[in-house]
Order: sequence, then structure tokens, then C-alpha cells
Amino acid sequence: MTTIDYDSQATEIHDYIVKEIGHNWRLPTWKKKYLARLKKYGFDKCILAIDGFRVQSWWMEHKSQDAPDVIFRSDKSFERFLVVGEKLREQQETRDQKTRKEERETQDRETHLSSIREKLERDNADLTARMQRKLETLRDQLQELSFSLYIAPLLYVSFIDGIITVFHENASWVQEHYQPRLERVLGVPVVVTDDPAGVI
Repeated sequence: MTTIDYDSQATEIHDYIVKEIGHNWRLPTWKKKYLARLKKYGFDKCILAIDGFRVQSWWMEHKSQDAPDVIFRSDKSFERFLVVGEKLREQQETRDQKTRKEERETQDRETHLSSIREKLERDNADLTARMQRKLETLRDQLQELSFSLYIAPLLYVSFIDGIITVFHENASWVQEHYQPRLERVLGVPVVVTDDPAGVI
């Protein structure tokens, strides 16, 4: 069975409260109170209680110099800030989960778009090349960066019922800003898509 080193944990708590709240208290003055809460609540909850104090502007403005006493003087006082700290952690975990979900979705989308591009480059290379030769006339009308980002990457998808469909990862932007130019150069209605049906 592992023995908990409460003395070391009390020192860590003291270092944390000094760092986060910003007053240079002496450890021996507050160590007894730290130890009392440590033995009942554990190290993590002591940290959460400090966090619960430091995120509240009134306490930081009016009582920061007394933070070790205000937080650790009693179980009741400690729990007041612990509740806030636990809510803070829950909110952070929720934000972290949302961020991870968004990152996964972004990665999945990038993988999907990359697969579409690879297939179109392979299957429609000749038709894309013919289309791009016509679109080359737009190079003189656009800034080089705009041409290289939004026109040069366009890939031929299909020509159905007199409408040419082209692919771009940022389809909505290209559709909104360049569709009339594309239609004028290609001579037919143009649809720009980032999810052509039946490609993948």
C-alpha cells in the first residue's frame, strides 16, 4: 500500500496558491490548514478549490491577500470554492471534448476531400487538363494568389444536361466569387461542389 506524502503535497499546494494568486505567503503559517483539507479531500480537490477562488473576481479583488485562510480555514469555506472549481473543470472538459470532436470532424473532412481529389485527378485527368487550358485565360484577370488558390485547383467532375460540375475543397467560396467568370470562360453553366455524388 502506497503511503501518501502529505507534507510534499502541502508544499505543492502552497506553491500553487502562491503562483496562481500572487502573494508570497510563508508555508509554515498555513501548512496545518493545508494538511487538514488534504487528509479529508485529497490533493486534486485542494487544487480545484484554489481554482474556484481565483476565477471569482470579487474574492480576488477583496480577499486575495487572505486566500490561504479564506479557502482552507474550514470544511465549509473550502467546499464553497471547491464547488466552483469542480464546475470550472466540468466546463473545461466539455470544451475539450467539443474541441476534440471538431478536430476529428475536420480531419475526417480533410481525408474525405483528399480522397475525392485523388480520384478525380486520376479518373478525369484529360478532361481537367482541357478545362484548365480554357481557364488559363483568367490568370491575367486575377491576382496570382487568387488564381493559384481558387482556379488552378479546380477539377472536372461531370458534364450533364449542359451543366459542368467542378470540384474545389472550398466550393462555396469559389461558387460565390468566381462562378460568373468560370461560366463566361467555359461557355456553360457551372456548379462548384466539394461533395460530388458518386465519386467516393
